[in-house]
Amino acid sequence: MPEALPRAHSLVIASASHLCRLTCEALNAAVPLGDEVVAVTVTCGPPEDRPAVEALRHD
Repeated sequence: MPEALPRAHSLVIASASHLCRLTCEALNAAVPLGDEVVAVTVTCGPPEDRPAVEALRHD
């Protein structure tokens, strides 16, 4: 039997828009998948931020 590979640290990132029962269930399901679970929320900024975002993309 081949020798087992050393286990690396693993991070699970879960998308969450708000905390609710479904989010809690999803985070609980993610715990066995990795060493660390992080919930993140991604939002779009206001329209007046668009020029700054475009400038960052071009740099």
